Amino acid sequence: MNHKKDICTTLHTIYRGKHHARYIRDEEITRQLKMAFNNIMPNEEQYKQAMESLKNANKDKVDYKTKHLANLQSELTRTSSRMNKLLDSYLDGYIDKDTYIKRSNGYKIDNKVRLIL
Repeated sequence: MNHKKDICTTLHTIYRGKHHARYIRDEEITRQLKMAFNNIMPNEEQYKQAMESLKNANKDKVDYKTKHLANLQSELTRTSSRMNKLLDSYLDGYIDKDTYIKRSNGYKIDNKVRLIL
């Protein structure tokens, strides 16, 4: 089949005309692609459901992070309070220096572990 250049604007083959495949016009390819895309395009209800699912997933993620942050802040406050009490006990002479250092390092390590987890 031999088409003039003005009738067939682009030849869509991978063999550059060295076979007996039919040439397809741009308009036909565009029409077929539109049909294919229309078949896979979600309808309004599917679109709304997908958007709702994404919103819920994002809300759950934000809620989780907010709770996690609140827990970390609570742990930090509790550890800070313990460190202050420990320092007061050391300065008041209720515990010796070795005990102070050992417990202080323990609180610091516990905090780092909690932040990692």
